[in-house]
Amino acid sequence: NAAYAKGELERFRHLITHSNAATAMLLLPVAALFWLCAPEMVEIMYKKQNMAAAPVMRVYLIGMMINAFAIGHVLPALNLGRFNTLNNGVVLLCSVALSLAGVHWFGLPGAALGSVLGLAISEFWSATVVAGKLQISVATLLSWRKLWPTLASSGVALALAMLISSRLNWPVWPLVLGKGALFVLFWLPCFLAMGGRAQLRTMRKFD
Repeated sequence: NAAYAKGELERFRHLITHSNAATAMLLLPVAALFWLCAPEMVEIMYKKQNMAAAPVMRVYLIGMMINAFAIGHVLPALNLGRFNTLNNGVVLLCSVALSLAGVHWFGLPGAALGSVLGLAISEFWSATVVAGKLQISVATLLSWRKLWPTLASSGVALALAMLISSRLNWPVWPLVLGKGALFVLFWLPCFLAMGGRAQLRTMRKFD
């Protein structure tokens, strides 16, 4: 708020990109790990008869990952409260329509997918408006260069851990621990190899 009020747009952009990168560093790998272990988590919490909840959980975890790219929270600081209200109203209607269509075609996972798509539409629309206000592109605003190490390493670790764990016929608790160990084993070297050290150094200079 103070940066925008003083006309310090460069600092405003800096704070947005750094806060999103910091959020992504925690949110993306944690959500990816939960996505990997979703069936086991459902079995532990709700027993095997409720395994149909696992796909729904995975869809909502995708929504959590989208929050790593969220921009809508800065709309009030840019005096865009009216747009924020319009965005919320329009996207709510879209989300309801998409959820109804999703539940018709895909059941409960489809209903969850409608909500997640609504979130994605809202955040992309917000990012477009904020980027225009700050006179930069959406790609620059989201700072893909800063997000890339976490995003890529989470994807690689998730794919490799799924590939290996699919061959494991272990009881639920050892399987959860095994999946977690595999994910961390693949994520950490990938993160460092893809520029994670530079991202960590950047986070130390957040202000």
